[in-house]
Formats: sequence, structure tokens, C-alpha cells
Amino acid sequence: MFDGLNVELVEVIVSFLDSADQDVCLRVSKSLQNATFSMNKHSPNSCTIRWSCERGYIQLLNALLKGGRVNPADRNNVAFRHACLCGRKLIVQALLADSRVDPAANFNLAIRWAAVNNQPAIVELLLQDDRIDPGACDNEAIRSAAELGLTSVVVILLGCERVDPAANSNSAIILACRNGHTDVVDLLMNDPRVDPSDNDNDAIVFACEHNHPNVVRLLFRDHRVNIAIDNYLPLRAAITKGYLGVVDVFIQELYSPRIRHHDLQCSITSYTDDLSAFWQRAH
Repeated sequence: MFDGLNVELVEVIVSFLDSADQDVCLRVSKSLQNATFSMNKHSPNSCTIRWSCERGYIQLLNALLKGGRVNPADRNNVAFRHACLCGRKLIVQALLADSRVDPAANFNLAIRWAAVNNQPAIVELLLQDDRIDPGACDNEAIRSAAELGLTSVVVILLGCERVDPAANSNSAIILACRNGHTDVVDLLMNDPRVDPSDNDNDAIVFACEHNHPNVVRLLFRDHRVNIAIDNYLPLRAAITKGYLGVVDVFIQELYSPRIRHHDLQCSITSYTDDLSAFWQRAH
């Protein structure tokens, strides 16, 4: 029954057994055979409740809470955070209903963990609790979700007025552009609070440097984005690295009123050798 369990999990089970019925302890102890039993350095029941929350054992959690043997807020609400991290919605609901639990503990780490680990249902549930600040740590939740391309989480967070998608110099859209998350970039660009030209147009520079033509095409739609930044640095970076798709986006825009033809042609001409080598590699 217990084959393959690591030492940490065995310690959790042992800690639970110490507060359980002695007959049950004896039977399980025989199954563990040669395991060495000792009290966990933390409260035995705090380990038990964290373990049950991580694995979604709602019946065990309810029994523990009903019996009054545990404090669900022990160790700075670690059980609640792990339930959010693992996406255990029933567990999270049960703990939110317990007045001892602080869902905003540790600088709102619960919602930040849920966001970065792509748990949209948990994020949505937590946003319904006024004790939780989804904009904590300079809006880390949406910045991390955007950076990782977690579209569902970004959609939910954008719907909350307490979230600022432009926080930290619009790093959410800049990181999404750098990593090529087209859907997330599109979502953020449709939010009037977001400025894709912030921080010296890092968004389009990173998109070109990391070969994301679809993102570059989206950025071209926004007139605040300066595609000519630093003498067409984004284009020059794409030429140097041989990114055909990105260069094609610029070429397709040659006849756009946004681009001064002469300036773009001069920029390309000044990198004739790079462009020649680029076309040789591409064709």
C-alpha cells in the first residue's frame, strides 16, 4: 500500500496517526513495516491538514475541522495556499468559510500562486473575497500570468477593477511580447490602461529580437508604438538574426502612412550587407 512513498510523506502519515485511533495506527503501522515513527518537528495536525488540502481530500478536511483538532491557519495559512496552488476548489471554498483562515496571508501569496500556476477557477473564486488584494506586490498576479501566456487567468484578472495591467511600467505586455504570447498581447492591447510603447518601446524591440512576427503585427496596429525607435532598432535586430517573418512584417508596412518610406529605406540600405546575408540564409 505504501510502496514508493517518499520519507516526507511517510512523516506526514505518521504525524496523522499519532492523533488518530490507536487500532487504526496499529494496522497502518504494520503496513509500513520497517518505517521509523517519530513526531514531526511541526504540529502533527498542521502537516495532516496541509497534506489533505494539497491532495483534495475534502472529507478528511471536513472531519478534521469538525473535530476541532486542527487550526487551518497554522503556519501562516500554509494549508490554504497549497490548496490554491494545486487547484483544489472544494478545499478552498471550505477554508474560505472558516473565520480562522486568512486568504491574504503572506502578501496575498495564495492568489499569486494560483495565477502563476494556471488555476483560473481558483483565481476567480478568490476574487470574490474582499480580503484578497489581486494587485498585491505590484500586480504580480497578472504580470506573471501574462509572462507565461496564461490566457484564461489574464482574462479573469482583467475583469477585476482592482487589477492594474499597466503596473510596473507596463511589464505585463512587455513580457508577453518578449515570450510571443499573441493572445495575451491582443487582450492587453484592447485594455485602454495598457501602453505598449512604455519603457522605450521595449515591447516591439523584444518581439523582434525574439522572432515573434505575429506579435509585431499586433503592435503595428497601435499608433503609440514607435517602430523607428533608435533608427529602426527592432528591424535591424531582426535582419541581423535572420528572422524572415519579422522582416516581412516591416516590408509589408512599407506603404503604410505610418512609415516614412525614405527613412525605412535608408535604414535597410545602411544594413545592406546584413540584409544580403539574411536573404541568402532565408531562401
